[in-house]
Amino acid sequence: MIGGEVVAQASERAKRWEIKLATHVAPLNAVKAGGAGRHVAPDGGTVRIDASTAYEPDAMVYCGQKVDPDSMVVENPVIVIEVLSPTTGRNDKSRKLADYFRVPNIAHYLIVDADAPLIIHHQRREDGDILKTPSLTLPLSGGGNWRRFAPSPWKGEGWGGGQELGNLIEASH
Repeated sequence: MIGGEVVAQASERAKRWEIKLATHVAPLNAVKAGGAGRHVAPDGGTVRIDASTAYEPDAMVYCGQKVDPDSMVVENPVIVIEVLSPTTGRNDKSRKLADYFRVPNIAHYLIVDADAPLIIHHQRREDGDILKTPSLTLPLSGGGNWRRFAPSPWKGEGWGGGQELGNLIEASH
């Protein structure tokens, strides 16, 4: 829902299903490995931006108590993940980027490109600025990684290689 208006979504390709599954499984594995007080919500959970705008990201990690089983809204997401599609890509990279960071506790917004080996990672810094950060890896359900995402344009500036999704979850509170 955007501005109080329901927005329809198109059917998805099989390639996108596999990547969406990885966006559910990778954070779930990281949370199981040591993310006490952190939980994963697959697509279907809602992030409320304001009284008339809410989104259903493809996956998210939230902190605190588990959401009530009858709830549709996740009140405290810290990591939000969207997988691009031909019909949603422009909105995911513009309006949703701005809107998600209107939610004070969202620290990371990951945009996964289903057609290219790329994750665009936006991170809220402690001073409130939003920063694009280097690559992440996302394990696929069939083994291996969803390639090495986004060779870092910051190589040589102290960034080194990619960052594991589990590290984001561990750092989020």
